[in-house]
Amino acid sequence: MKKGKITSHFTILFLLLIIFNSCEIINPDEKLAAFIKVDSVKFVSNYSVEGSSSHNITNVWHYIDGHPLGCFSIPSRIPSLITGNVILNTQAGIKLNGVSETRVSYPFYKAYIDTVMLQEGGIYTVNPIFYYDNSVHFAWIEDFESAGISLEKTLISDTTINECSDADLIFRNTQDYTESNKYSGLVHLREGYRTFEIQTIDAFDLPKMGTYVFLELNYKVSAATTVGIVANYNQSISKKPVVILNPTETWKKIYINLTQVVSREGNARDFRIYFSGGMEEGSTEEKYLFDNIKLIHTKTN
Repeated sequence: MKKGKITSHFTILFLLLIIFNSCEIINPDEKLAAFIKVDSVKFVSNYSVEGSSSHNITNVWHYIDGHPLGCFSIPSRIPSLITGNVILNTQAGIKLNGVSETRVSYPFYKAYIDTVMLQEGGIYTVNPIFYYDNSVHFAWIEDFESAGISLEKTLISDTTINECSDADLIFRNTQDYTESNKYSGLVHLREGYRTFEIQTIDAFDLPKMGTYVFLELNYKVSAATTVGIVANYNQSISKKPVVILNPTETWKKIYINLTQVVSREGNARDFRIYFSGGMEEGSTEEKYLFDNIKLIHTKTN
């Protein structure tokens, strides 16, 4: 074979080797993701001081070694390219003010933190248990289980709220069957009692300046219900509606953010919580059921 042809063959082989190696550099072996699997979550409370353990945690927020992984519905299987021995921080997510499109991590639930080994291609299952954070102050809890009710009707109301013991109506905590519940609060509208407005007997000194203030409650209402605050000033009051609860045939849990509305009333002396509703057109009866109402905020010095 002529020397020129041998050189040409070696040149072609050399170029092919370069191209092959370049492809390996451009398309290296892809790293396999590890998966974090969440089947369920649990919330535990100390009933005597924190009230019911009923919750509506609908999603989780994951952080790995401080890096946000994202927000995911429950149940879920979440891929992570961060692997190895890591710190997994899982935060409880809720629907803010009951709006599905507004999902946030609830500031009053303590994060579930664990050190885990995430292996490429492997699945790590976590079923977090959440608790109230130590920073929470319970300004008001009404579970209708004690003598007397801490709500009263206002001057414009046709009727008031009463304890209800009907087994077909009262709230049952299906997330914790050991939790005893004998009563719920009922506002019953019918002929002669067409509207209601009830408010807390006590007024509460709530923190402002953007400090978190939330109202939690379970409810089952047959007609639209307004939930809001009454800001008390020295010479006047200011009534502020916050959310409207839509009718529901099943018990629901909602987390209502009062932070901004309270902070806007910077000169208010204190606040009351109110609920109001009326008979729907063409209806002859409405029932408004409430339970496990909690007014909570971040502790202040």
